[in-house]
Amino acid sequence: MWTLHTTPEINDESAYPTIVGVAMSMTSAMLLIVALRAYVRFKIVKAPGMDDYVTFLAAATCIIYNVLAVYQTRLGLGLPVALRPKPSLAEYSVIQFSSRPIYMLGITCYKVALCFAYLRFVSPGMVTFRRLTWSLMGFIIISHFACTLVIILQCRPFRKSFEASLPGSCLPLYPTWNATAAITIACDIIVFLLPVPVFAKLQIDRRRKMGLIFLFVLGLFTTICSVMRMLQIRQVAKDGNNSTLVIWGTAEINVGIILTCLPALVPLFRKHLRGMGRGAFGYTHGSDRQATPSSTRLKHLSRSPAGHVRAMPKKAATRIQDSDEDSILAADDRGWETDRHWIRRTTEVHITRADRDVRSDEQKDRERFT
Repeated sequence: MWTLHTTPEINDESAYPTIVGVAMSMTSAMLLIVALRAYVRFKIVKAPGMDDYVTFLAAATCIIYNVLAVYQTRLGLGLPVALRPKPSLAEYSVIQFSSRPIYMLGITCYKVALCFAYLRFVSPGMVTFRRLTWSLMGFIIISHFACTLVIILQCRPFRKSFEASLPGSCLPLYPTWNATAAITIACDIIVFLLPVPVFAKLQIDRRRKMGLIFLFVLGLFTTICSVMRMLQIRQVAKDGNNSTLVIWGTAEINVGIILTCLPALVPLFRKHLRGMGRGAFGYTHGSDRQATPSSTRLKHLSRSPAGHVRAMPKKAATRIQDSDEDSILAADDRGWETDRHWIRRTTEVHITRADRDVRSDEQKDRERFT
């Protein structure tokens, strides 16, 4: 039997197959995505950053949380509270209590990692955005740390948190957990929507712009998991059964890490993306500048010693086109296109020179006297 210290009939009533299945499948998917991220950063880009290391920490805490969740099913998680085996109750309570700060650390890390990713990709010239990102990161760390302290110290004495029979008092579970959940949900929404205004202003193809925005807005799926988990708090406060709460908590932390990693995986598909346009995401690169067939570069124009412009008589007018590009993102993310910036604002300069009589003075005199 999977559940310890119980009968086959009670074991059959447990929801452990669902809990174990969700934990194992989602953790496996998360590890695959994180492994691909590590491959991109260390092998392709060869420029790991703080966002990568914080993501790896989030993955480690996620693994620990899921292992504890699976082990709790052996001790009675998945069963109604009245059917949970008494011999396992003390150990179950300690492990359940220990998993709460680990969960908080995990959801904190993937949000902080995303903030570091914004700072990594956004150019130093975007001072306001960088300040907002640093401020948001500080708020996430402080608020989530405060929530963790509330969860750990919600009972007096401390041991009453996992030994309910001890005399003492605890903060009311429903409003306390709802408050912490609301803070984490608000941070989820802000951190994933923060770069959207920046991308919305990019002077790029509308389809590509919407794809880039969608890549980050997709992170709001984590918020759905957070809200579903929050809705289960009332059930826990009512009868103490936290089985569904653990399922949604497992989904939230895994999905958060997976979605945080998605933007970092773009270099894996850069060959495919090149076929869609110039460079990653179809944006141009500084060293890829080329004049159009109907244009001539400024450097092709020269003057004769007499000060006359050398003639280009075949066209009534000559259009000269060149471009200057201002880097917006990815100032230090090497490897996208051999150290080229992957998102740029392009300013094109067009110079039109009307056709003029560029014949020499000698030719003019000859024609005038013939």
